[in-house]
Amino acid sequence: MSILFSPLGESDPIRGDFDGPMLHILRNYTDIDTCYLITTKTLEEANNYEKCTKAIDNLAKTQGREITSYQIRTGIVDVNNFDRFYKLFLEEINKIIEKFSNETIYLNLSSGTPQMMTSLALISCMSLIGNLKAIQVFIPNEKSKYGNLPTTHKDYDVDMAIENNLDNLENASRCLEPELMSVYYNNTKALAKAFLEKFDYEAAYSIYNNPSFSKKEILELIQHLKYRQQLDVEAAKKVVANNSYSSKLFLKYLSTDKKDERRNKVLEYYLILNNLLRLDNKSGSINDFIIRLPSYVLEVQKELIFKVANYNVLTKFCGKIKDKFYLDMKKIEKYSKDLYNNLENKFNGFKDTYINLESLNVIINYELNKMNVEDKDSIIDVFNKVEELKKYRNISAHELKIVKLADLKNDEDVKIDVNNLMSQLQKILKYIYPDVSDNYFKLYKDLNTYILKQL
Repeated sequence: MSILFSPLGESDPIRGDFDGPMLHILRNYTDIDTCYLITTKTLEEANNYEKCTKAIDNLAKTQGREITSYQIRTGIVDVNNFDRFYKLFLEEINKIIEKFSNETIYLNLSSGTPQMMTSLALISCMSLIGNLKAIQVFIPNEKSKYGNLPTTHKDYDVDMAIENNLDNLENASRCLEPELMSVYYNNTKALAKAFLEKFDYEAAYSIYNNPSFSKKEILELIQHLKYRQQLDVEAAKKVVANNSYSSKLFLKYLSTDKKDERRNKVLEYYLILNNLLRLDNKSGSINDFIIRLPSYVLEVQKELIFKVANYNVLTKFCGKIKDKFYLDMKKIEKYSKDLYNNLENKFNGFKDTYINLESLNVIINYELNKMNVEDKDSIIDVFNKVEELKKYRNISAHELKIVKLADLKNDEDVKIDVNNLMSQLQKILKYIYPDVSDNYFKLYKDLNTYILKQL
């Protein structure tokens, strides 16, 4: 007899009136009498193993056979961690081989996350251990995968799913024992895609860096984005020096010339911060973004003052204590009594203090009004909104609390849409650096799209 080793996913045991991959393999491979089912934290909390065993028992009774099931509880929360699954699967499969040395072990490559599928594909096509056979199960139709409740949903009814399962009436096998390197390649692409969509270029490069199928140009572009996101500009430029796509990478913003250094850091960090917000939008938590935003905006404020008033606020108004800049009120008073009074009024008696968002806002307001800059009110409004986010920055940094987009929108004292805030910041950057193309701000999005098409 034979054994099935299968992760469980949100389509197991039955979804959309058809077998999920695990149940479909058992239905078609009647030599299987034992199955090991792997669950993660989410599936364990949703009792998916119990749902699967109920469906397995029903199938066994219908087919007049016995199937013994064992659960491998992992408690894993981070289902995108490739290393954890690969090591775990290899360890568990070796245990099974020690116990059933002469049995065939079927590996389900169609359930679970891309990381799970890739781990099993790697084991099946690169390992010489045991008698392993990989099985892929095709989706019967789009509805079965996307049009119904996932099996982890609180309203999922396994008894009703068993009763309505169309595979009980007329089963057409959707199983395939594929060319293993082809499966490995497809699952590796899926995993690389998942990492690219998370802007995790280091992980994407690591998984795609396989000379048997990777494309040199695409590997270089992924590596470029990895270095670029780390602000390692020399390595980012070097890796694409001969790449045909290099003309679209806005490499001039990676210049290390002293005259361009501040501009380039401000622009490049905006792209990184925007990636972080897009990622946080997907995860539901914007804590990381909120923590990083104020420090970044402080740099934008300095650049704006330089653009409008043609001076570096650090050298113009600041003293220095232990590598930290502080505003020197005597220097400010000497420059402008009106600005001095504005700071006094804002803070009810302003003393020398370390430079911060609030004090720079007063300086910006003064300079914009003095120069009669167009759209000055909208510019000031952006910085005021960042000031208002200080409460959530403190929560994110010092409390075990998840901050969500809805929290900012629903807070009567704040009411901020951070996606719109980033769009407004982009307009300010365009004002400071008018030669910057709109396409520059879409660099990561456009390059990701290009890479995904070429994988």
